[in-house]
Amino acid sequence: MTPSGYHFRRLQPHELPVFNALHNVCHGVRRPLEEAQWLYGGNPYGEAIVMAAFDERGKLAGVRPAIAWRIACGGEERTAYEFADALVAPRHRNRGIFSHLVELTCELAASHRYALYSIPNERSLPVYRRTPALRVAGDAETRVRPLHWARFVGHRLGIDGHGGVDRTVEAEPPREGALALRPVERFDSSFAAVHAAFAALGLGHTLRRRAFLQWRYFGSPLRRYRVALVEEAGAECGYLALRMIGPVAHLVDLFVAPEMELARRALRLACAWAAQMGAIAVHFNSSRGSLFQHAAARSGFWLRKRSGHLVLDRDSAQRLRQHYFVMGDFDFF
Repeated sequence: MTPSGYHFRRLQPHELPVFNALHNVCHGVRRPLEEAQWLYGGNPYGEAIVMAAFDERGKLAGVRPAIAWRIACGGEERTAYEFADALVAPRHRNRGIFSHLVELTCELAASHRYALYSIPNERSLPVYRRTPALRVAGDAETRVRPLHWARFVGHRLGIDGHGGVDRTVEAEPPREGALALRPVERFDSSFAAVHAAFAALGLGHTLRRRAFLQWRYFGSPLRRYRVALVEEAGAECGYLALRMIGPVAHLVDLFVAPEMELARRALRLACAWAAQMGAIAVHFNSSRGSLFQHAAARSGFWLRKRSGHLVLDRDSAQRLRQHYFVMGDFDFF
């Protein structure tokens, strides 16, 4: 049922400044328009779908953005949209706007055969559960490897919130035998061999093409990611990406062939690199039960917690019996 007193439509690109202003009001921040333009308009996989609600005066009351991806799903490549940060102005909340925006996005996706996915927070999860087009299809799990136990415990207790000094520019990139990290500031590969290894195992995953990766990890005016290629004796094996949030390094992406020993060694190198940045711990958030979670458990990531439910459209949920999603598939806010 359409909420009374509102009309709904897809937001147009020229209306992005109004959307960004609503974002800043709802979150109490000052996100520059350039960041919103990067996130919602510069994606090589396509413009975002931003379903919007307007009140009787034509003022923007709420939005439900979804960001374009490409996904390997059941042996085929599909356009997918990831539900991003929903916004409803304070005086318009609890009137069914959010639920209706989700329904409209699902209808649009179904008409174009787009896949949909999200890891919603606990407040919005009931809406997704009630939406017939969507299904909870798994869990995400965060594994943690403390690098400095005393400081990590202090940080968790709110006593020590300071990280170290990032000396990675002067430090030799980490290596383990012939496997090494090579920090980069641009992508020159689409990692075809890694995609093929995932496909051979039937693992559903988002597709990491060169132009998309360049936009994703080096395009933001605000966010800084540290990216390194994983190489064995100089041969490309994949990449990983870290983001420092306070004194904790978040391994937002790890994309190497799904082989246990390779994954374990890459995870150890990620921790060594994070230590060079002065991190007190490394967090790795990915699909619960995946090979990479098992590799993390065998690489010192002993602390763990469930970090959300993976929601997919029903068709994708039936096709994706096995999947690998990481923080980088969601981490925009």
